[in-house]
Amino acid sequence: MQKIKEIRQKKRGIYELFTDEDAFLISESMLIDYHLYKDALISEEIIAEIKQKIEHELCYQKALQLLARRDHFISELNYKLIQRSYLETSINTVIERLKTEKLINQREFARRLIVEKADLYSRVKLRNYLLNKGCPKGIADDLIADILIDDESEKAYQYLSKKYKRIEISQLKRDKALRMLANQGFSYKDANKAYNKFTENV
Repeated sequence: MQKIKEIRQKKRGIYELFTDEDAFLISESMLIDYHLYKDALISEEIIAEIKQKIEHELCYQKALQLLARRDHFISELNYKLIQRSYLETSINTVIERLKTEKLINQREFARRLIVEKADLYSRVKLRNYLLNKGCPKGIADDLIADILIDDESEKAYQYLSKKYKRIEISQLKRDKALRMLANQGFSYKDANKAYNKFTENV
């Protein structure tokens, strides 16, 4: 058994508890639930239980803060929580809790990103964008196949129009334009069609 020497408030609802052998964070509700106060005795088993609970709760609160700023894919959220030194067991527990509470919806988040970028991004670039953000491969492939059309020449044309608003046509050579569009993930067929339309309209 350890004797509680001091209980000091760290921030609203969170305290630091000092024993004659240890020090750890604890929530206000835990102080009440475990009937803890200065000079009380506390077992090692209870200390271990409290440490695990407060770790999970602090990890959960940090995840909520991150999600309040913007949506995240699970892999991205997992990485950020690891960077903040939370334990893997706590992170896994928190992510399952967030999924149960429907605070994480990877498919819906991916769908919104597609809507934001679909006007100018090719399917290849859009897929890479989603994967780099941490979107699961299966979700990215399913949504892109469902939402996007086969002919991307119009998007390629819009890309050229936006990129070269005031350029003289003689300055934009076909090979340069096709190479640039290929780098954006457009097929040769769509890139060539877009270039022809662009040169006709300039």
